[in-house]
Amino acid sequence: MNGKERFASAVLIITLAIGVAADVFDQKGTDDSVSGHGDVRAVDSCAGPAPVYRRLDINVATEDELVILPGIGPKKARAIVDWRDSNGSFKNVDELTSVHGIGPKTLEGLRQYVFADGKGEPAGD
Repeated sequence: MNGKERFASAVLIITLAIGVAADVFDQKGTDDSVSGHGDVRAVDSCAGPAPVYRRLDINVATEDELVILPGIGPKKARAIVDWRDSNGSFKNVDELTSVHGIGPKTLEGLRQYVFADGKGEPAGD
């Protein structure tokens, strides 16, 4: 084995070791899941958007606030605002399924994070 081959082998072994260590840490690390009972557990580290700490009123939320919600990207956030502009306030959270791209599964993922009564609370701190 020449020098380049040894170097490539060493890089491969180190990469694999880091991957295994990351997997072990992930399995033993923090529980950042949301339970089926609607409680949001503390998150030590987040790989995605910042978690929503307070419920968000879909009748007054901005696109930037809506994007923070799970399952809502820029296109869906824009679609929610467009629907609201065209149809008026949401009467209830279930009406989100009237927005293109939001079905029952997405709605269930959002339910604990949103409400619709026009008395909005800002997302975040």
